[in-house]
Amino acid sequence: GAVKTKPSDPTLRFLKALTLVDLAKKDEAIELLRELSNEGFVPAVYRLAAELNQLEDEKKKAESVTIYKRYTELEPYDSRGFRDLAISSDNANQLVQAEAAYRKSIELNPTEVDGYVYFIPFLIMQDRMVEVRPWLEAAEKLKDDDTDVFGSVIESLTGLDDLTYAEKFAAAEPLRMNTSYDANLALGRKYSEAERYPAALRLLQTAAQLDKESSEPHMLIAHVHRKQKRFNAALRAAQQAIAIDEYDGEAQYELACA
Repeated sequence: GAVKTKPSDPTLRFLKALTLVDLAKKDEAIELLRELSNEGFVPAVYRLAAELNQLEDEKKKAESVTIYKRYTELEPYDSRGFRDLAISSDNANQLVQAEAAYRKSIELNPTEVDGYVYFIPFLIMQDRMVEVRPWLEAAEKLKDDDTDVFGSVIESLTGLDDLTYAEKFAAAEPLRMNTSYDANLALGRKYSEAERYPAALRLLQTAAQLDKESSEPHMLIAHVHRKQKRFNAALRAAQQAIAIDEYDGEAQYELACA
């Protein structure tokens, strides 16, 4: 109703576009966001880039890089724009632009840990491991008690098809590996999926020792044992998981299978 009353109001049209997104009417939303962007309505520029970047169409993903770049020119002090430009440029293999944007994002918001967590994997994937340590240490100085920077980077790297980057980073930081629950759990899970069971078991047992209140490592240990037909060991691990969290459905499943 408000849009009909004030059909040219950019804020109301922007709200309409967001509603269309929520209603899964992506094409209509993007068309309206594009109109608003062309009119210079800055919030629509950022949102248009984000919506295009989520599509499967590679041409539209590539277009999002251009639109993020435009947003950073319109809002040169918003670190989010540079962060997202960096990620989309990285995905498009525009590495020079990606690195500059990662660095600018951190420069604009040097106390935000996420900027470092995005940039460090970029360096690792460029085989620039020697440059990683200062950025890692800088991020760790900023972290609160609940943030495991090293573990977050390992988790990011285990999301790649190629596990060698996560393995190289883990090997380069043995002391951090010894104390990071998140890193051991993430890499242990991936080794389990790859049927590298002895390595998975070692990492998952370390994770279980590092966080005795988490049922997840025990559930995964049960899975590893079950896959190797060690059913008694699988039973014990699943029961340990359930003793910690009786509502762990995956642990219940592993118990039933074993």
